[in-house]
Amino acid sequence: MSILDIVKGIFLSILSLILIIDLSTYVILTSVKDNVMSASFYSGILERNGVYAKAQTFLLDSISSSGMTQQLPAGLTNEDVKEIVKQSVTVPWMQNQTDRLMGNIITYFTTDITKPDLTVSLKEIKPNIIAAVNASIQKKLPASNQTGNQTLESILPKLLIKCGSLDACFTYCQNNPSDTDCLAMAGAVTTPEAQAAMIAQFSGSMIPDKFDLYSQMDTQMKSSLANFKSMYKQISFGLTVMLGAAISIIVLMTLIAGIGNLKGVCRWIGSPLLMAGISLISVGLFVPGTAVKMVPAEMWKSMGTANAAFVQNLVTDILRTLFSSVTTNGLIIGLVGLILVIASFFLKPPEAKAKAEEAPKIEKVKKKK
Repeated sequence: MSILDIVKGIFLSILSLILIIDLSTYVILTSVKDNVMSASFYSGILERNGVYAKAQTFLLDSISSSGMTQQLPAGLTNEDVKEIVKQSVTVPWMQNQTDRLMGNIITYFTTDITKPDLTVSLKEIKPNIIAAVNASIQKKLPASNQTGNQTLESILPKLLIKCGSLDACFTYCQNNPSDTDCLAMAGAVTTPEAQAAMIAQFSGSMIPDKFDLYSQMDTQMKSSLANFKSMYKQISFGLTVMLGAAISIIVLMTLIAGIGNLKGVCRWIGSPLLMAGISLISVGLFVPGTAVKMVPAEMWKSMGTANAAFVQNLVTDILRTLFSSVTTNGLIIGLVGLILVIASFFLKPPEAKAKAEEAPKIEKVKKKK
């Protein structure tokens, strides 16, 4: 073996090591990025782990512990508010709004729009809130008065068409006391049932059709979102550079090994691909479980048994979902590398091939002599 062959082997070994590191890092970061920037990644994890239902339970429990009974109208208690919220802020509604918000914020990170759309639509749950408030108040009325009043239900829509909202209707009727609908409404609200319905309608009128979360954020939070958007662009650019580097290394290794030396090319390209595939499969299979085990036991104990089990399952699901594509890509890359390595055993080196081609010619020359 000549000095040139030794130098070539050392240089190819270094390039192989760089290719393994570069390709493995690229696949891991790309898999994480693609999952993190996918709305289905979040919706799947939240749904599988029942996070939407737990969020509703947490909201209801926070109402119970808020101690706001004295601030509620018409004698409503915290338990009444819990029932109203339970009937109105349903799990499907929370899931729909969360999924839509996640999709919008990902669109903000991955496109050139300057502001994310983080509005929560309340329009579809307002009727449920009004009905639930009305039902809660009606329950508190004396039994003899629970006859209901349909007149108010027929009058209010007409007034709302005229003035837009219940607040505006009060002003309108004050300025137009002789208006037929205003007089009808004044007569309709003389019973406790009608007054309860009016309170329910008024409660609903105080709820906007949508709520903009972005407008409620402070400057620091908005700046953090903008910084993350900039960071995402830098990461995407870095991954493009890493992919270009991997392709360049493969081309360079092919040239050094010799384009005509197919056996050497298959061996030198296949070996690092096989090693990278094995590394990626190992990372994909062992990182999720190992990462959870590395969390100090004291941290889980501080959460309580039920909460710790929930958080552990949630974190494990997140990591498994993130790294499942790492395992898949590792299998593909490793399989390609294995095929190339196996193929190299059946290919002849250039020297042997040349000798095989020359042998018949030499034999003919000998026969002629």
